[in-house]
Amino acid sequence: MSAGYVSQLINMITGDNFANYINNYRVEAVKEMILDSDYENYSLLAIGLESGFTSKTTFHNAFKKSTGMTPNSFRNTNK
Repeated sequence: MSAGYVSQLINMITGDNFANYINNYRVEAVKEMILDSDYENYSLLAIGLESGFTSKTTFHNAFKKSTGMTPNSFRNTNK
């Protein structure tokens, strides 16, 4: 399958574009890492980068769009 076809399928099935679809999976990975005590000494940026985000801005914006809160607020809420 071509990348374009896969992207089109994701758009049709989820109603979202490919980038948002992937970022939602990354945000879920970030949330799991924040809740995992093995990562308590990691900075939020390090966790975001470890989850596949390529910049602080993209990470922050995607996290807030998906959860309605900043990564820091999520961490503080779930301590």
